Amino acid sequence: MARIIRVAAAQMGPTQLRDARPDTLARMIALLEQAAVAGATLVVFPELAFTTFFPRWLLDGADLESCFERAMPNPAVQPLFDRARALGIGFYVGYAELTRGGQRFNSALLVAPDGALLGRYRKIHLPGSIEPRAANASSNWRSATSPMATSAFPCSARRRPGTAACSAC
Repeated sequence: MARIIRVAAAQMGPTQLRDARPDTLARMIALLEQAAVAGATLVVFPELAFTTFFPRWLLDGADLESCFERAMPNPAVQPLFDRARALGIGFYVGYAELTRGGQRFNSALLVAPDGALLGRYRKIHLPGSIEPRAANASSNWRSATSPMATSAFPCSARRRPGTAACSAC
């Protein structure tokens, strides 16, 4: 028997460098609610959805660290997970991950309608150049500080989720 999944692409528009995290999260929740009303069972958010696309800026220190999630979910993004569970809708979300061991990844999560984490994907690299291009008003984050990916979504006989993260950056 065929199973139909209605997927919604969450076209968020740009998140600016100084946009407040709660404002970005409110936009994401509104898109999630719109998708649920339209009958979607899965919402796909973009790469680095919780923050500005920080690799284009020369950031360091606290400004850079604020772009990374140390746990997922965490208190700052838990409202998205809670609302999705209440609506019975799954989602895919890209984010910048900082592991306990200090590794940085361009990661993505696939979350089931009941809130269970189905898988985490760690992209091969964070976008950027080896060294910043100081002549540019905005530049790419230094990718030399990013490790290679170490994992992909697991597959099982029961569920076969897949993912693709932008690789043209």
